[in-house]
Order: sequence, then C-alpha cells, then structure tokens
Amino acid sequence: MILNKNQQIYFYLFGIFSLIISSIIGENSSGGSKLDKEITRQFIDNFLISFDNGIKYFINSGQVQSPIFYIFASIIEKTLGFNFLKYLYLLISSIIPAIFYISLKKKFTGVDRNILFLISLIIFLSPYFRSSAAWITTDNFAIIFFIL
Repeated sequence: MILNKNQQIYFYLFGIFSLIISSIIGENSSGGSKLDKEITRQFIDNFLISFDNGIKYFINSGQVQSPIFYIFASIIEKTLGFNFLKYLYLLISSIIPAIFYISLKKKFTGVDRNILFLISLIIFLSPYFRSSAAWITTDNFAIIFFIL
C-alpha cells in the first residue's frame, strides 16, 4: 500500500477529528479517565486559586509526580479559558502519533515508511490514549516526554 503525503495528512487529520468528537461526547473507553479527571481537576483548581495554595495542596496530597502539568494547565485556563485548555490538550495529545512515527523512522530505516506511518496511527485507536486526551489527564503529557 502506497500512501502519498496528502493521504497521510487526511488519515492524520481524521485521527485528530476523532479525538475532538471523543471529547465532545465524553468518551471514557478506558473506564478510569473520568475519575482521573476529577483528581486532576482538584490540583488545577488549587493552582487556579494561587500558586502557593496549589503547591501546598500538591505537597499535602503526597503526589509523587511533577506539578508542571497542573501549573501550566491552571495558567492556560486562567488566561484563555477551559475550552481553550481542552482543545489545546487534544492537539498536544495528537502530536504523540507524529513523534512516534519520527521515532519509528529513525529506528527502522529499512522498513517501508508507509507501514511505519500506519503503525503510528494505531495510537489513535487506543482507548487509554483517547480517554486521556478527552478528559485532560496527565498521562498523554507524560507519554510525549517518554517518547522524546
């Protein structure tokens, strides 16, 4: 199967569009992302009150992850609104298949790039990935740094 650049772009845009629809309908195909969003929301809300309040809540909760995601999310939400944060996170999440494709190209130089491209698009079918993107949990943000 040979895909030209336009076809690759259409496939990729279809994946992004499916994430937007997923967010609109509140897809929770992984089963836990809706609950994870409530936990994440508490951290963001405390950082929205004040940086000091957010750090205190973060420390008192015993959280072992970095607070960077919550800080950025609260700043974006405070300045641009929740809907902007929601769709920005969807777009940031949609970068994961592209980064994965680039990684695959570097690792498997002798393999057909169309096959590598299609493999990278499988991420869009992952219930865990889709739910994390739709409910603004920290998981996809962490995956970006892991792949990089």
